Amino acid sequence: MSPQRFRPRARAAGLPLASPALPGLAGVTSPTRRGFLAVAGGAVLSGCVSTAPDAHYPAKLVEINSGEAVRLVSVYRVQHGLNGLTQDGRLTEAARAQALAMAEIGRMSHDIAGQGTLPRRLERVGYDWGVSAENLGAGYPTLKAAFDGWVHSPKHNENLLRKGLTEMGIAAASSPSRYGTFWALILSSPRQMPEEEPNTVWWTQT
Repeated sequence: MSPQRFRPRARAAGLPLASPALPGLAGVTSPTRRGFLAVAGGAVLSGCVSTAPDAHYPAKLVEINSGEAVRLVSVYRVQHGLNGLTQDGRLTEAARAQALAMAEIGRMSHDIAGQGTLPRRLERVGYDWGVSAENLGAGYPTLKAAFDGWVHSPKHNENLLRKGLTEMGIAAASSPSRYGTFWALILSSPRQMPEEEPNTVWWTQT
């Protein structure tokens, strides 16, 4: 399903790591590790609160060219004076789990029951992160369409061009839900100082 059929919506939130997702709070920064999330518009109003239980759709991973994804992101970053990225298997594993989870419930979220926030998902796959970012998307039929959507969205583009990132993982999953295909892109770098003990993250959700 083409994202052009839906009107993008946006909103932003910045939260402490242990806080529930509440809209409209000011950003919180950590002097140690920071996480940045952006949920792609074009298909879904992100951050919606509903009392209805989530639907459950049969979902499956969509085969994508991860090498081409790394090339797209890296070339774009180099064009803007930044380093390119390499693919990391743990980040790919986390992206696959997130894409599948979203496809199963038919909506985008950075904090799905059973999956948790990005920091918790990275910890689950054994990735000790220093700086981390996540872009999500739904309704984009191809990798190039999803990438172009992120590039043309200021908050997602900010994540693509964030300094300090070195690695990435990307995945897509589909289901017979309204939005069809769901995308998860995780950009990160390993923590450099093991003694760091962060207790907050900051993110942007659009």
